[in-house]
Amino acid sequence: AIALALSCSPSLLFADEPTTALDVVTQAGVLKLLAKLQADKSLTVLLVTHDLPLAASVCGRLIVMKDGVIVESGTPREIITNPKHEHTKALVRAMF
Repeated sequence: AIALALSCSPSLLFADEPTTALDVVTQAGVLKLLAKLQADKSLTVLLVTHDLPLAASVCGRLIVMKDGVIVESGTPREIITNPKHEHTKALVRAMF
C-alpha cells in the first residue's frame, strides 16, 4: 500500500493508522520505512493514529482532534508536558 501511494511521487503522504494491529517489530519497521522515505524524498507524512505515545515518539508536531475538530496542537513535548484541552489531558493520563 505504501509503494502504491508513492507511485505518483506525492509531496504529502497520508498514513492512516499504518501500524494498527501490527506486532511491535513490524510496527517499528513500518515507522522506520516512513522516516526513511520522508528524509530521502523530502516527503511530508501526515500520520493519523489513536496511539498518542506512538505519535509523540515519531512526529515533530501533534494535532489532537475531538469529534472531528482540532482542539490542540504543538510539539510532542508541549502536548505531553502541558496539555490544555480536557480531551488531550485524558489522552496524556492514559499514557501513564
